[in-house]
Amino acid sequence: MKKYIKLAIGMLFTIIFLFFSYKSIGELDLRKVVTYPVNYFLVALSILFFIAAQWFRSLAWSRGMGRDFKTIQVFKAVCIGMAVNMVVPFRMGEALRIAVLGGTKDAFYSRVGVNIILERLMDVVILICLAVTTLFFTNFGIEIEKKIIWLRNLAIAGIVFGVAITGILRWLYLNSKSQPAWLVKLLGYIEKAGLIKSPKVILYAGFYLLLSWLCVYICTLLGILSVGAELGKALPASLTVLTMTNLAMLIPAAPGGIGVFQYACIYSLELYKVASIQAAVLAILLHLIQYAAMLPLGFYYFITGKYSLKKIKSSGS
Repeated sequence: MKKYIKLAIGMLFTIIFLFFSYKSIGELDLRKVVTYPVNYFLVALSILFFIAAQWFRSLAWSRGMGRDFKTIQVFKAVCIGMAVNMVVPFRMGEALRIAVLGGTKDAFYSRVGVNIILERLMDVVILICLAVTTLFFTNFGIEIEKKIIWLRNLAIAGIVFGVAITGILRWLYLNSKSQPAWLVKLLGYIEKAGLIKSPKVILYAGFYLLLSWLCVYICTLLGILSVGAELGKALPASLTVLTMTNLAMLIPAAPGGIGVFQYACIYSLELYKVASIQAAVLAILLHLIQYAAMLPLGFYYFITGKYSLKKIKSSGS
């Protein structure tokens, strides 16, 4: 019963955040926003593509980082984690995701944590690559372009550093018998990501994560098209919205990035001269699509799953 009360409190906080963030969109008549004509068939397709994105994210585990996990097992954890992130601040859903995947085996907890960190790092690299791509389609202004170029240089340096460190760790792992005990123990933790065992892990995981982000792009594109935007404008605008909203939400704050998402979305759409009323509708609609995709699934898997609350609390502490 306690977990349902906590979930209800989290949803109440989300509604409050939604109310104040949507009021801050601008001096717009909310009645016009609510009654704006929307193609709900495209919205439904958009929701399906967002769900598909999480399925590909699950495949990045079951066919890459954690091959002894079943895809459906990872998918349930992803849905629950995202749903909790949407109703609780500071990305607390990641702790729950670790608990769900860890199950009853304590040995899995550190391994899941290492893989989630690896997944997030790969997401950041992909997002930075997408941000650099948007420079070919969008005139952000000098300040924003400088920041994106700085992120690009940081990503390149990070990739070079990551490859070098991975190579060194793999060499140490293959020659672990001659290494001191503390280093062997450290390698044992890193080994749980599967990366130093086989560098192909990155290739498999990266491939499915790219497919996941492609689905998110299509989801965003369908959402923008659902309010009557032109296809020629929607194609580059979708890439910009996807990139800016997700980069802005990398820093954990309000549940689901509410407020930050709307600001980044409207800023991105203004670059393409999208009308203010249309931009306001999209700032709400694109976020609601994600909620409609994840909250029902996450809630269903959460209440039907036999998860140990003791384990969940200990993983979050």
